[in-house]
Amino acid sequence: MTRKTYELPLNPIPMERFTFIKAGDGCDPAHKFMLGKLAATNLLVAEASDLGPGFRIERLFNDACDEGIAIRSNRTAKVVRFTLSKIQRQDGDIVAWHFIPFDAVAKPVNVTIFND
Repeated sequence: MTRKTYELPLNPIPMERFTFIKAGDGCDPAHKFMLGKLAATNLLVAEASDLGPGFRIERLFNDACDEGIAIRSNRTAKVVRFTLSKIQRQDGDIVAWHFIPFDAVAKPVNVTIFND
């Protein structure tokens, strides 16, 4: 893939570190993540500690302040970027980061990373 000049190099997170929750479900099949409500869209979820010591939210472009993450597919090696859409806080602490896809994806999916 040819990187456009305004794109910054990213450190993609392997997809295998996330758990998939199907739209309309309230938890994943193993019940590791209980959302407390039904997922409106397909959702990839993870705890920040499961993403490794190199996990960070990065600037996606050198000419904009958009921040986000990149996730690499284990099967195809394709990298998809997600932009930070919301920081969820409770009592002043960050509870979770929510991301929406920046790149076109075959099936709509959002990402939530819980701060554990």
